Amino acid sequence: MAQMASAITLATSPEPTKAHGIRHEHNGVRHLTPVTNMGMRHKTSGHKFLLVLDDIWNDDHAKWIELIDFIKVDAIGSQITVTTRSNSIASMVGGVVKCSDLVEIGKEIVKKCAGVPLAVRTLGSSLFLKYDSKKWISLRDCEIWNFEQKKGDIFPALKLSYDQMSSYLRQCFAYFSLYLKDHDISIGEITRLWIALGLIQYQNGIEQLMDISREYIEELKSRSFLQDFENFGFVVTFKVHELIHDLAVYVRKEECVY
Repeated sequence: MAQMASAITLATSPEPTKAHGIRHEHNGVRHLTPVTNMGMRHKTSGHKFLLVLDDIWNDDHAKWIELIDFIKVDAIGSQITVTTRSNSIASMVGGVVKCSDLVEIGKEIVKKCAGVPLAVRTLGSSLFLKYDSKKWISLRDCEIWNFEQKKGDIFPALKLSYDQMSSYLRQCFAYFSLYLKDHDISIGEITRLWIALGLIQYQNGIEQLMDISREYIEELKSRSFLQDFENFGFVVTFKVHELIHDLAVYVRKEECVY
């Protein structure tokens, strides 16, 4: 089979596994064609290629794993270039580190999650890309696990996930307590609230504020604190799981977040 090298650029899309089209070049000829998962696989299968993902915002690690699984069957020597303004994404797309010593610690943490998927998901998200065993051991041995709790109570796991977040994100998260449970929250709505409360500082215009807010939302989503995203074109909405909402109420009350 003849060898072919293609340069493939995904048209701007915030997610690594979605694109409006691919622009590829072969033998000096450029093409722009629509892309789907199967279409992209067909274009790249068996060929060496350079894949450029431009201006990526989504740091949902599950989607990145999906992308890696999707393209890893292609020719040896293929490369991916990612451009992003998100530090979390920049660190996420680095090399894969094998940490077999964390497996047993992880199993012990899972046992403490009372078999509840939400607890496992949130804690797992908070530990993603953290390879320091001391952090894992500290989380496993945290005193909050020793608090008296009912069977199936996952509050300790959720609180530990919350504690792992940056201070600015913890402040923003606490204000989800102002909404009713199961309420559809729009990104624009929560952005205006955060700006009014001074949680997002005005810098170089509304577009930058929206970018910062979107990055916060994506980070909370990647930590499994937000769910049920719906895109209606000009409006994107999401929900907060009722147990996550209970956590927001707790931290805003107990930690005096105003």
